[in-house]
Amino acid sequence: MIKKSLVALFILTLLVVPKVQAEGGSPIVALRTMVLELQNQVINLWSVVENLQQQIDDIESSPGPNGALNTYRVTSPIVSVGLGDTAETYALCNPGDQIISGGYFAEGSTLQIIQSRPDLLSPQRWYVQGSTANPPAGILPGIGTIAAYALCNDITP
Repeated sequence: MIKKSLVALFILTLLVVPKVQAEGGSPIVALRTMVLELQNQVINLWSVVENLQQQIDDIESSPGPNGALNTYRVTSPIVSVGLGDTAETYALCNPGDQIISGGYFAEGSTLQIIQSRPDLLSPQRWYVQGSTANPPAGILPGIGTIAAYALCNDITP
């Protein structure tokens, strides 16, 4: 992970320094500003995830009346998507239960979600794949994070 971060910082430096110098600014100040902004985004993302986890932990699962679904939600760990990289994750329902729906949380200016769907290999998993490999034209490549979530139906006794 550290090696990828250093490579990402080196590539970012190569992309930013000529532009900043052409504008008459300091490349060091520009890089420092970008690193601090990224640090703030990561801190904010962790805060959001902790809040979501607390909400999930506060859900009490109890059997519903006949015919009603007994649902709960699970979230995957956060996965980093490196500079120009692709990553995947999945949220997993309890054994024997089934997925009703799912989705993802994503953070990153150039992060693109390639897939968000039930996992073809397991009916208990919601699969998410994200990439920073092909940013839109005119946008500098970046990094990101993804997490999957699943709404599950408790069908086990």
